[in-house]
Amino acid sequence: MGMEVKTEGLENQSMWNQMKEIVKFTAPATGLWICGPLMSLIDTAVIGQGSSIELAALGPATVVCDYLTCVFMFLSIATSNMVATSLAKQDKNEVQRQISVLLFIGLTCGLLMFLFTRFCGSWELTVFAATNNVHIVPAANTYVQFRGLAWPTVLVGLVAQTARC
Repeated sequence: MGMEVKTEGLENQSMWNQMKEIVKFTAPATGLWICGPLMSLIDTAVIGQGSSIELAALGPATVVCDYLTCVFMFLSIATSNMVATSLAKQDKNEVQRQISVLLFIGLTCGLLMFLFTRFCGSWELTVFAATNNVHIVPAANTYVQFRGLAWPTVLVGLVAQTARC
């Protein structure tokens, strides 16, 4: 006379259905990791049709931008940890508050990174490229300045994408 509980999890599904569920879960997270290198690859293909100086400058510029993105992976980790903990407690108000705070932190960090690359990008590239390659710094700085415009959106998107999972 008790209530029936549906207990079918992944272990009771066919292999095909299990694979579909895994892909539905992991695809958004995989997209986060692919976007940066894919953007750099597209940039290389487009800029590679221009001058050789611009193509040479793209190397240090993309490394600087991609590595700065890695510095902010803590936002993704913090988001998944804090949201999962609140969801386990079934506290939806706390989930909303944490996502709001983390989105604000992402936006703030993005704006600070925009300002950092705007005012210190040339210095950072000079340190990274060394004195033998100073001639590529202006072209690399142009690229870093352009990608720097996206910092606020990138970091807010990182938090939002992680919160969605």
